[in-house]
Amino acid sequence: MFPLRTILRYVPIGATNDTNHYGVVMEDGIRADGIRMYPSLEEWLAVLPGSPDRSMLQIDPDLAEEEQKQEDIRVTHATQAVLKKKTKWNVPPLRGMCRSLPWARHIYTLIRECDKELLKREDMRDAYNHLVDVLTGYANVICTSVPLTCRRYRCGITFSPDIYAQNDGIQEYVHPNPAAPPAAFEEALHTIHTAYQPLYALLQDTVVPFMERTTLEKRIARDRVVYTHGRDRYVKQMMRLTERYEREASYLRSQMERYQSFLNELE
Repeated sequence: MFPLRTILRYVPIGATNDTNHYGVVMEDGIRADGIRMYPSLEEWLAVLPGSPDRSMLQIDPDLAEEEQKQEDIRVTHATQAVLKKKTKWNVPPLRGMCRSLPWARHIYTLIRECDKELLKREDMRDAYNHLVDVLTGYANVICTSVPLTCRRYRCGITFSPDIYAQNDGIQEYVHPNPAAPPAAFEEALHTIHTAYQPLYALLQDTVVPFMERTTLEKRIARDRVVYTHGRDRYVKQMMRLTERYEREASYLRSQMERYQSFLNELE
C-alpha cells in the first residue's frame, strides 16, 4: 500500500493528459477525483477505464505538493480558530447587558483604547474574564456604574486596598441592589474586591499610566482653550481702548493747533 496522502494518477492508454483520473490515499481508502471515497485501492482500480493494475499508476509529485499545501492551510485555519476561541474576551454586550456588568465593559474599552496589543495577553484576559464571571454571579445583588464622560480617564478603574475607601475604593462604581439584603452585598463587595486585585495589578503598569497621561493632555487642551479665550478677550478690549485713545488724542491735538493759530494771528 502507498503511504498516506500519496497522489496516484492514471492516464488511460491513448488518452491525453487532460483525460486522467487521480486518487489520494487516505486512512479509510482512496478519495477519487477529490469527491468519491473507495474503501480500497482495488475497488477504485476496478471502476477505472480498462481496469488497470497498480503498475500503471503514476505518483504525481505536483498534486502531492498541492494537496499537502491545502492540508497545511486547513490545519493553520483550524489552529487559528482554536486560538481565537481560547483567547476570547467575555466582553458584556452593549445591548441586553445585565446591571452588574457596565463597569466591566468600561474596563475593557479602556484596555482596548490604551493598546490593542494588550488584548493578546492571556494573563490579562484570564483576570478580566474572572472578574466578569464574578460580577455576573452577583447580578441580583449589585449594580455597577461608569464615570461621566468628563471623568472617564480620571476614575473608573482605580483601586484601594481599603474596600470602604470613599474615593478610590470599588464602592465608587459597585452599588447595592435595593432589593438585596445588606449581608449579601457585603459578601459580594468583598468577593469582587478580591477578584479585581489581579486585574488591577496588570492595569497599574499599562492602562493607569495611559489614563493619567490622557487626563493631563485633555486638561492642557482645555486650559489652552480657556487661556486663549481670556487672552483674546483682553486683546479686543485693548484694541478698543487704543482706538478711543487715538480718537481723543486726535481731537485734543486739533484743538491745540486751532488755538495756537489764534495766538499766531495776534502777534
